[in-house]
Amino acid sequence: ADVNELREAIEEAEGLGLPEEEIQPARKLLAELEAKAVHGKEAQKKLAAAVERRELEELRVAIKDAEAAQLPRSELEAARRLLSELEEAKKVRARAQLDEALAQPSCERLLAAIDNGRKAQLEASEIERAQKALRVEEQKAKANPPNKEKFNIKTQLSIEGKPVISVGQALKRLDKED
Repeated sequence: ADVNELREAIEEAEGLGLPEEEIQPARKLLAELEAKAVHGKEAQKKLAAAVERRELEELRVAIKDAEAAQLPRSELEAARRLLSELEEAKKVRARAQLDEALAQPSCERLLAAIDNGRKAQLEASEIERAQKALRVEEQKAKANPPNKEKFNIKTQLSIEGKPVISVGQALKRLDKED
């Protein structure tokens, strides 16, 4: 039923003096149709904004809302294509990060790459090499713990009155002094 036609029918029924209990089902249907139309417009605006911003999670939510509001298939298809493209781009970035972490392995790099690979929903087989490399790096770290003196140098330099921004800076100073 068209919202305007239904509204006119209700007005006509009121004009004819029909009892309210006969008009009430039409009023209820009108309220539902109007709410659905408002929800559809809101979902459409939200979807358009998410498409424009190209933000993955925002787009996922907007597509679900648009589906619930039963927006036209054409609007949903364009948004779904963009979502697929964004998901694939995220996977490409995650694979590149995994490759970089494997090329210059460290526990920190490998952990970050593995985490991003999981968030990008890479296959377990794609993450497996980095997990193996991480286990190797963890074993190396256990076998060769960092020199405690070098990590305490930041405190020592601060006490001596030399400003220290980071542990990395302190380590560079220590290496220069050696």
